[in-house]
Amino acid sequence: MQKSSRSFCFFCGGNSASELKVRSCGNFVLVPPDRERVKVIDFGEIYWPVSGRCCFLADGVKHILRPGYVWYSPPGSEQNFYPLETFHYCWLTVAGKDASLFFQMLNMKPGLNPAGVCPEHLFNQLGTNFNPMTAEHRITALSTAFRIVALCSLRNHGRHIKRRNQLEETRELIRQNFSDPDLSIASLAAGISMPCSSFSRAFRKNYGQTVSEYLTYCRLQHAVKLLSETDFSIMEIAAECGFASSNYFTKVFRHQFGIAPGKYRERYSPFSSAEILPDNFS
Repeated sequence: MQKSSRSFCFFCGGNSASELKVRSCGNFVLVPPDRERVKVIDFGEIYWPVSGRCCFLADGVKHILRPGYVWYSPPGSEQNFYPLETFHYCWLTVAGKDASLFFQMLNMKPGLNPAGVCPEHLFNQLGTNFNPMTAEHRITALSTAFRIVALCSLRNHGRHIKRRNQLEETRELIRQNFSDPDLSIASLAAGISMPCSSFSRAFRKNYGQTVSEYLTYCRLQHAVKLLSETDFSIMEIAAECGFASSNYFTKVFRHQFGIAPGKYRERYSPFSSAEILPDNFS
């Protein structure tokens, strides 16, 4: 039966408590029911999983840390975590008055951060920087710690760029395929391999409106154009714009513009579509 193992290096270096330094690092395996004791820390610490899962408690909320993510505990926070299964992880701590700034400048946010595969070789390299305890080794240790945290930040940034590109591609897909009545949040999310809930939140955060609102906007924009420039029937226009029925099209159109499609055609057909669509509906 596997047991918990703790391989670590500890370094206090420097003559001043305010001096920025790598305080400690390690490569641990925790096997339930073993766990670390709960404590409030005066340094910054990151935990980067190699395998397994761990539960972190913060402000009464449980967060699951798994490979591909890093947990950052800033100075002054409470350390409270326990393994859910055999949990192999690397960690490092940075102390000194500028410890928070060290992590902030590398875009580390308290709690979970997307990170990718753990660079075990860099943590092992960091361990060799502690002995002997000289100014040169202290600076080298900080440099290695910077590389580790920066690597996490860069992977996180790359992930955000990829996500933004995926969202923009999806937005373009809506613009090109809004006439398909089967176009849905589920099908769009599946196209970029994202859970529906995550896709919906990301879309709204990036564009200020929900997927459904943007899909409806595209459909109504085209409907206004057809009402203004063609003699298509209301039923034909509803089908052309991807609405399930003419009744539903009329209901959505009236809700948005306060007027039925037929009445709009009678009243506004001489004008361009830009004069009926409100400024906030974009």
